[in-house]
Amino acid sequence: IARLAYFDSLTGLPNRQSFLDRVDHEIAGALNAGRRLAVLFMDLDGFKSINDTMGHAAGDMLLQYKAVRLRDGLRPSDVLSRPMGTDSARKDDFELARLGGDEFTALILNIERPEDAAVVAKRIGESMRKPFVVEGRSVTVTTSIGIAIYPDDGSDGATLLRHADTAMYHAKQTGRDNAQSYRPVLTSQLVKRMELDSDMRAALEQGQFHLVYQPQVDAASGRIRSV
Repeated sequence: IARLAYFDSLTGLPNRQSFLDRVDHEIAGALNAGRRLAVLFMDLDGFKSINDTMGHAAGDMLLQYKAVRLRDGLRPSDVLSRPMGTDSARKDDFELARLGGDEFTALILNIERPEDAAVVAKRIGESMRKPFVVEGRSVTVTTSIGIAIYPDDGSDGATLLRHADTAMYHAKQTGRDNAQSYRPVLTSQLVKRMELDSDMRAALEQGQFHLVYQPQVDAASGRIRSV
């Protein structure tokens, strides 16, 4: 029952609730010791197209491969976790989780500078860029990564996860296949975008848009050529 409650059945990694519990636990220790930690939010670029073209079974296989590469591709000193229960895992060093879909997170402990998290994120991106072989076909997918630092970007696990997600969304907007650190301005930009989206939907429903023709004028003759 505990495994069903706290672990992802597809990859064997901790799930969202397990990850948040671990982050909050580590924050309590970091607060007393004056340490920093980082949360990385990772999302596969173009994963939907894999499901659409190759099927959900291939997509599930790709997620499992990604979890294995995240688990084994980085040294334990990088404090990126592997599933609890494996012989090589050291629970006190790191944590990796699958939140659902193609979203993964990593907890990095005892960092000295925010740049340390960026170095790990860069290594993850390079590792994920290498092709996967799925059902006999070579598949290349990249990863967009958001970074949030305790205590700079939040004082609890839920806030850090939300801000890392916001930074990941910014990484998507800036071309994908990159890592971005959270900044408060990103939240305000996201809120404005959501408000604009809501306002536009309401305006469409209420018939508040109207069409305006912009004339194109020939500067030499002063005649309207088109609209």
